[in-house]
Amino acid sequence: MLVVDSLPPLQLLRNTFSVPTLLIFIVVVQKRVAMRIFVTNLNIRTTANHLMALFVRYGEVKSLKIIRDMDLKRFTGAALIEMEYNNGMMAISELNNLNFMNHYIELEEV
Repeated sequence: MLVVDSLPPLQLLRNTFSVPTLLIFIVVVQKRVAMRIFVTNLNIRTTANHLMALFVRYGEVKSLKIIRDMDLKRFTGAALIEMEYNNGMMAISELNNLNFMNHYIELEEV
């Protein structure tokens, strides 16, 4: 019988599972928590509020950065958004090639 409180988590796993099962277990348990989404082909009038309203439907937006050309000091038509992995995958699948503010936006995980 194992006493759970006295064993560190890895030792508990070693005592409970065989080595091949342990390796499979670790791979399955390891999942991505957050993802970054690169959005391109945005309208030059797009603001952070516009993007927040678009992406918040899919879950909490952890960060949102509109990318500007530092030399020209103008909007490049791209943004970087960070959100929870599963919500991000759903946003990418539903928003990629969407006509947003008269531009077909493109999304990809980075």
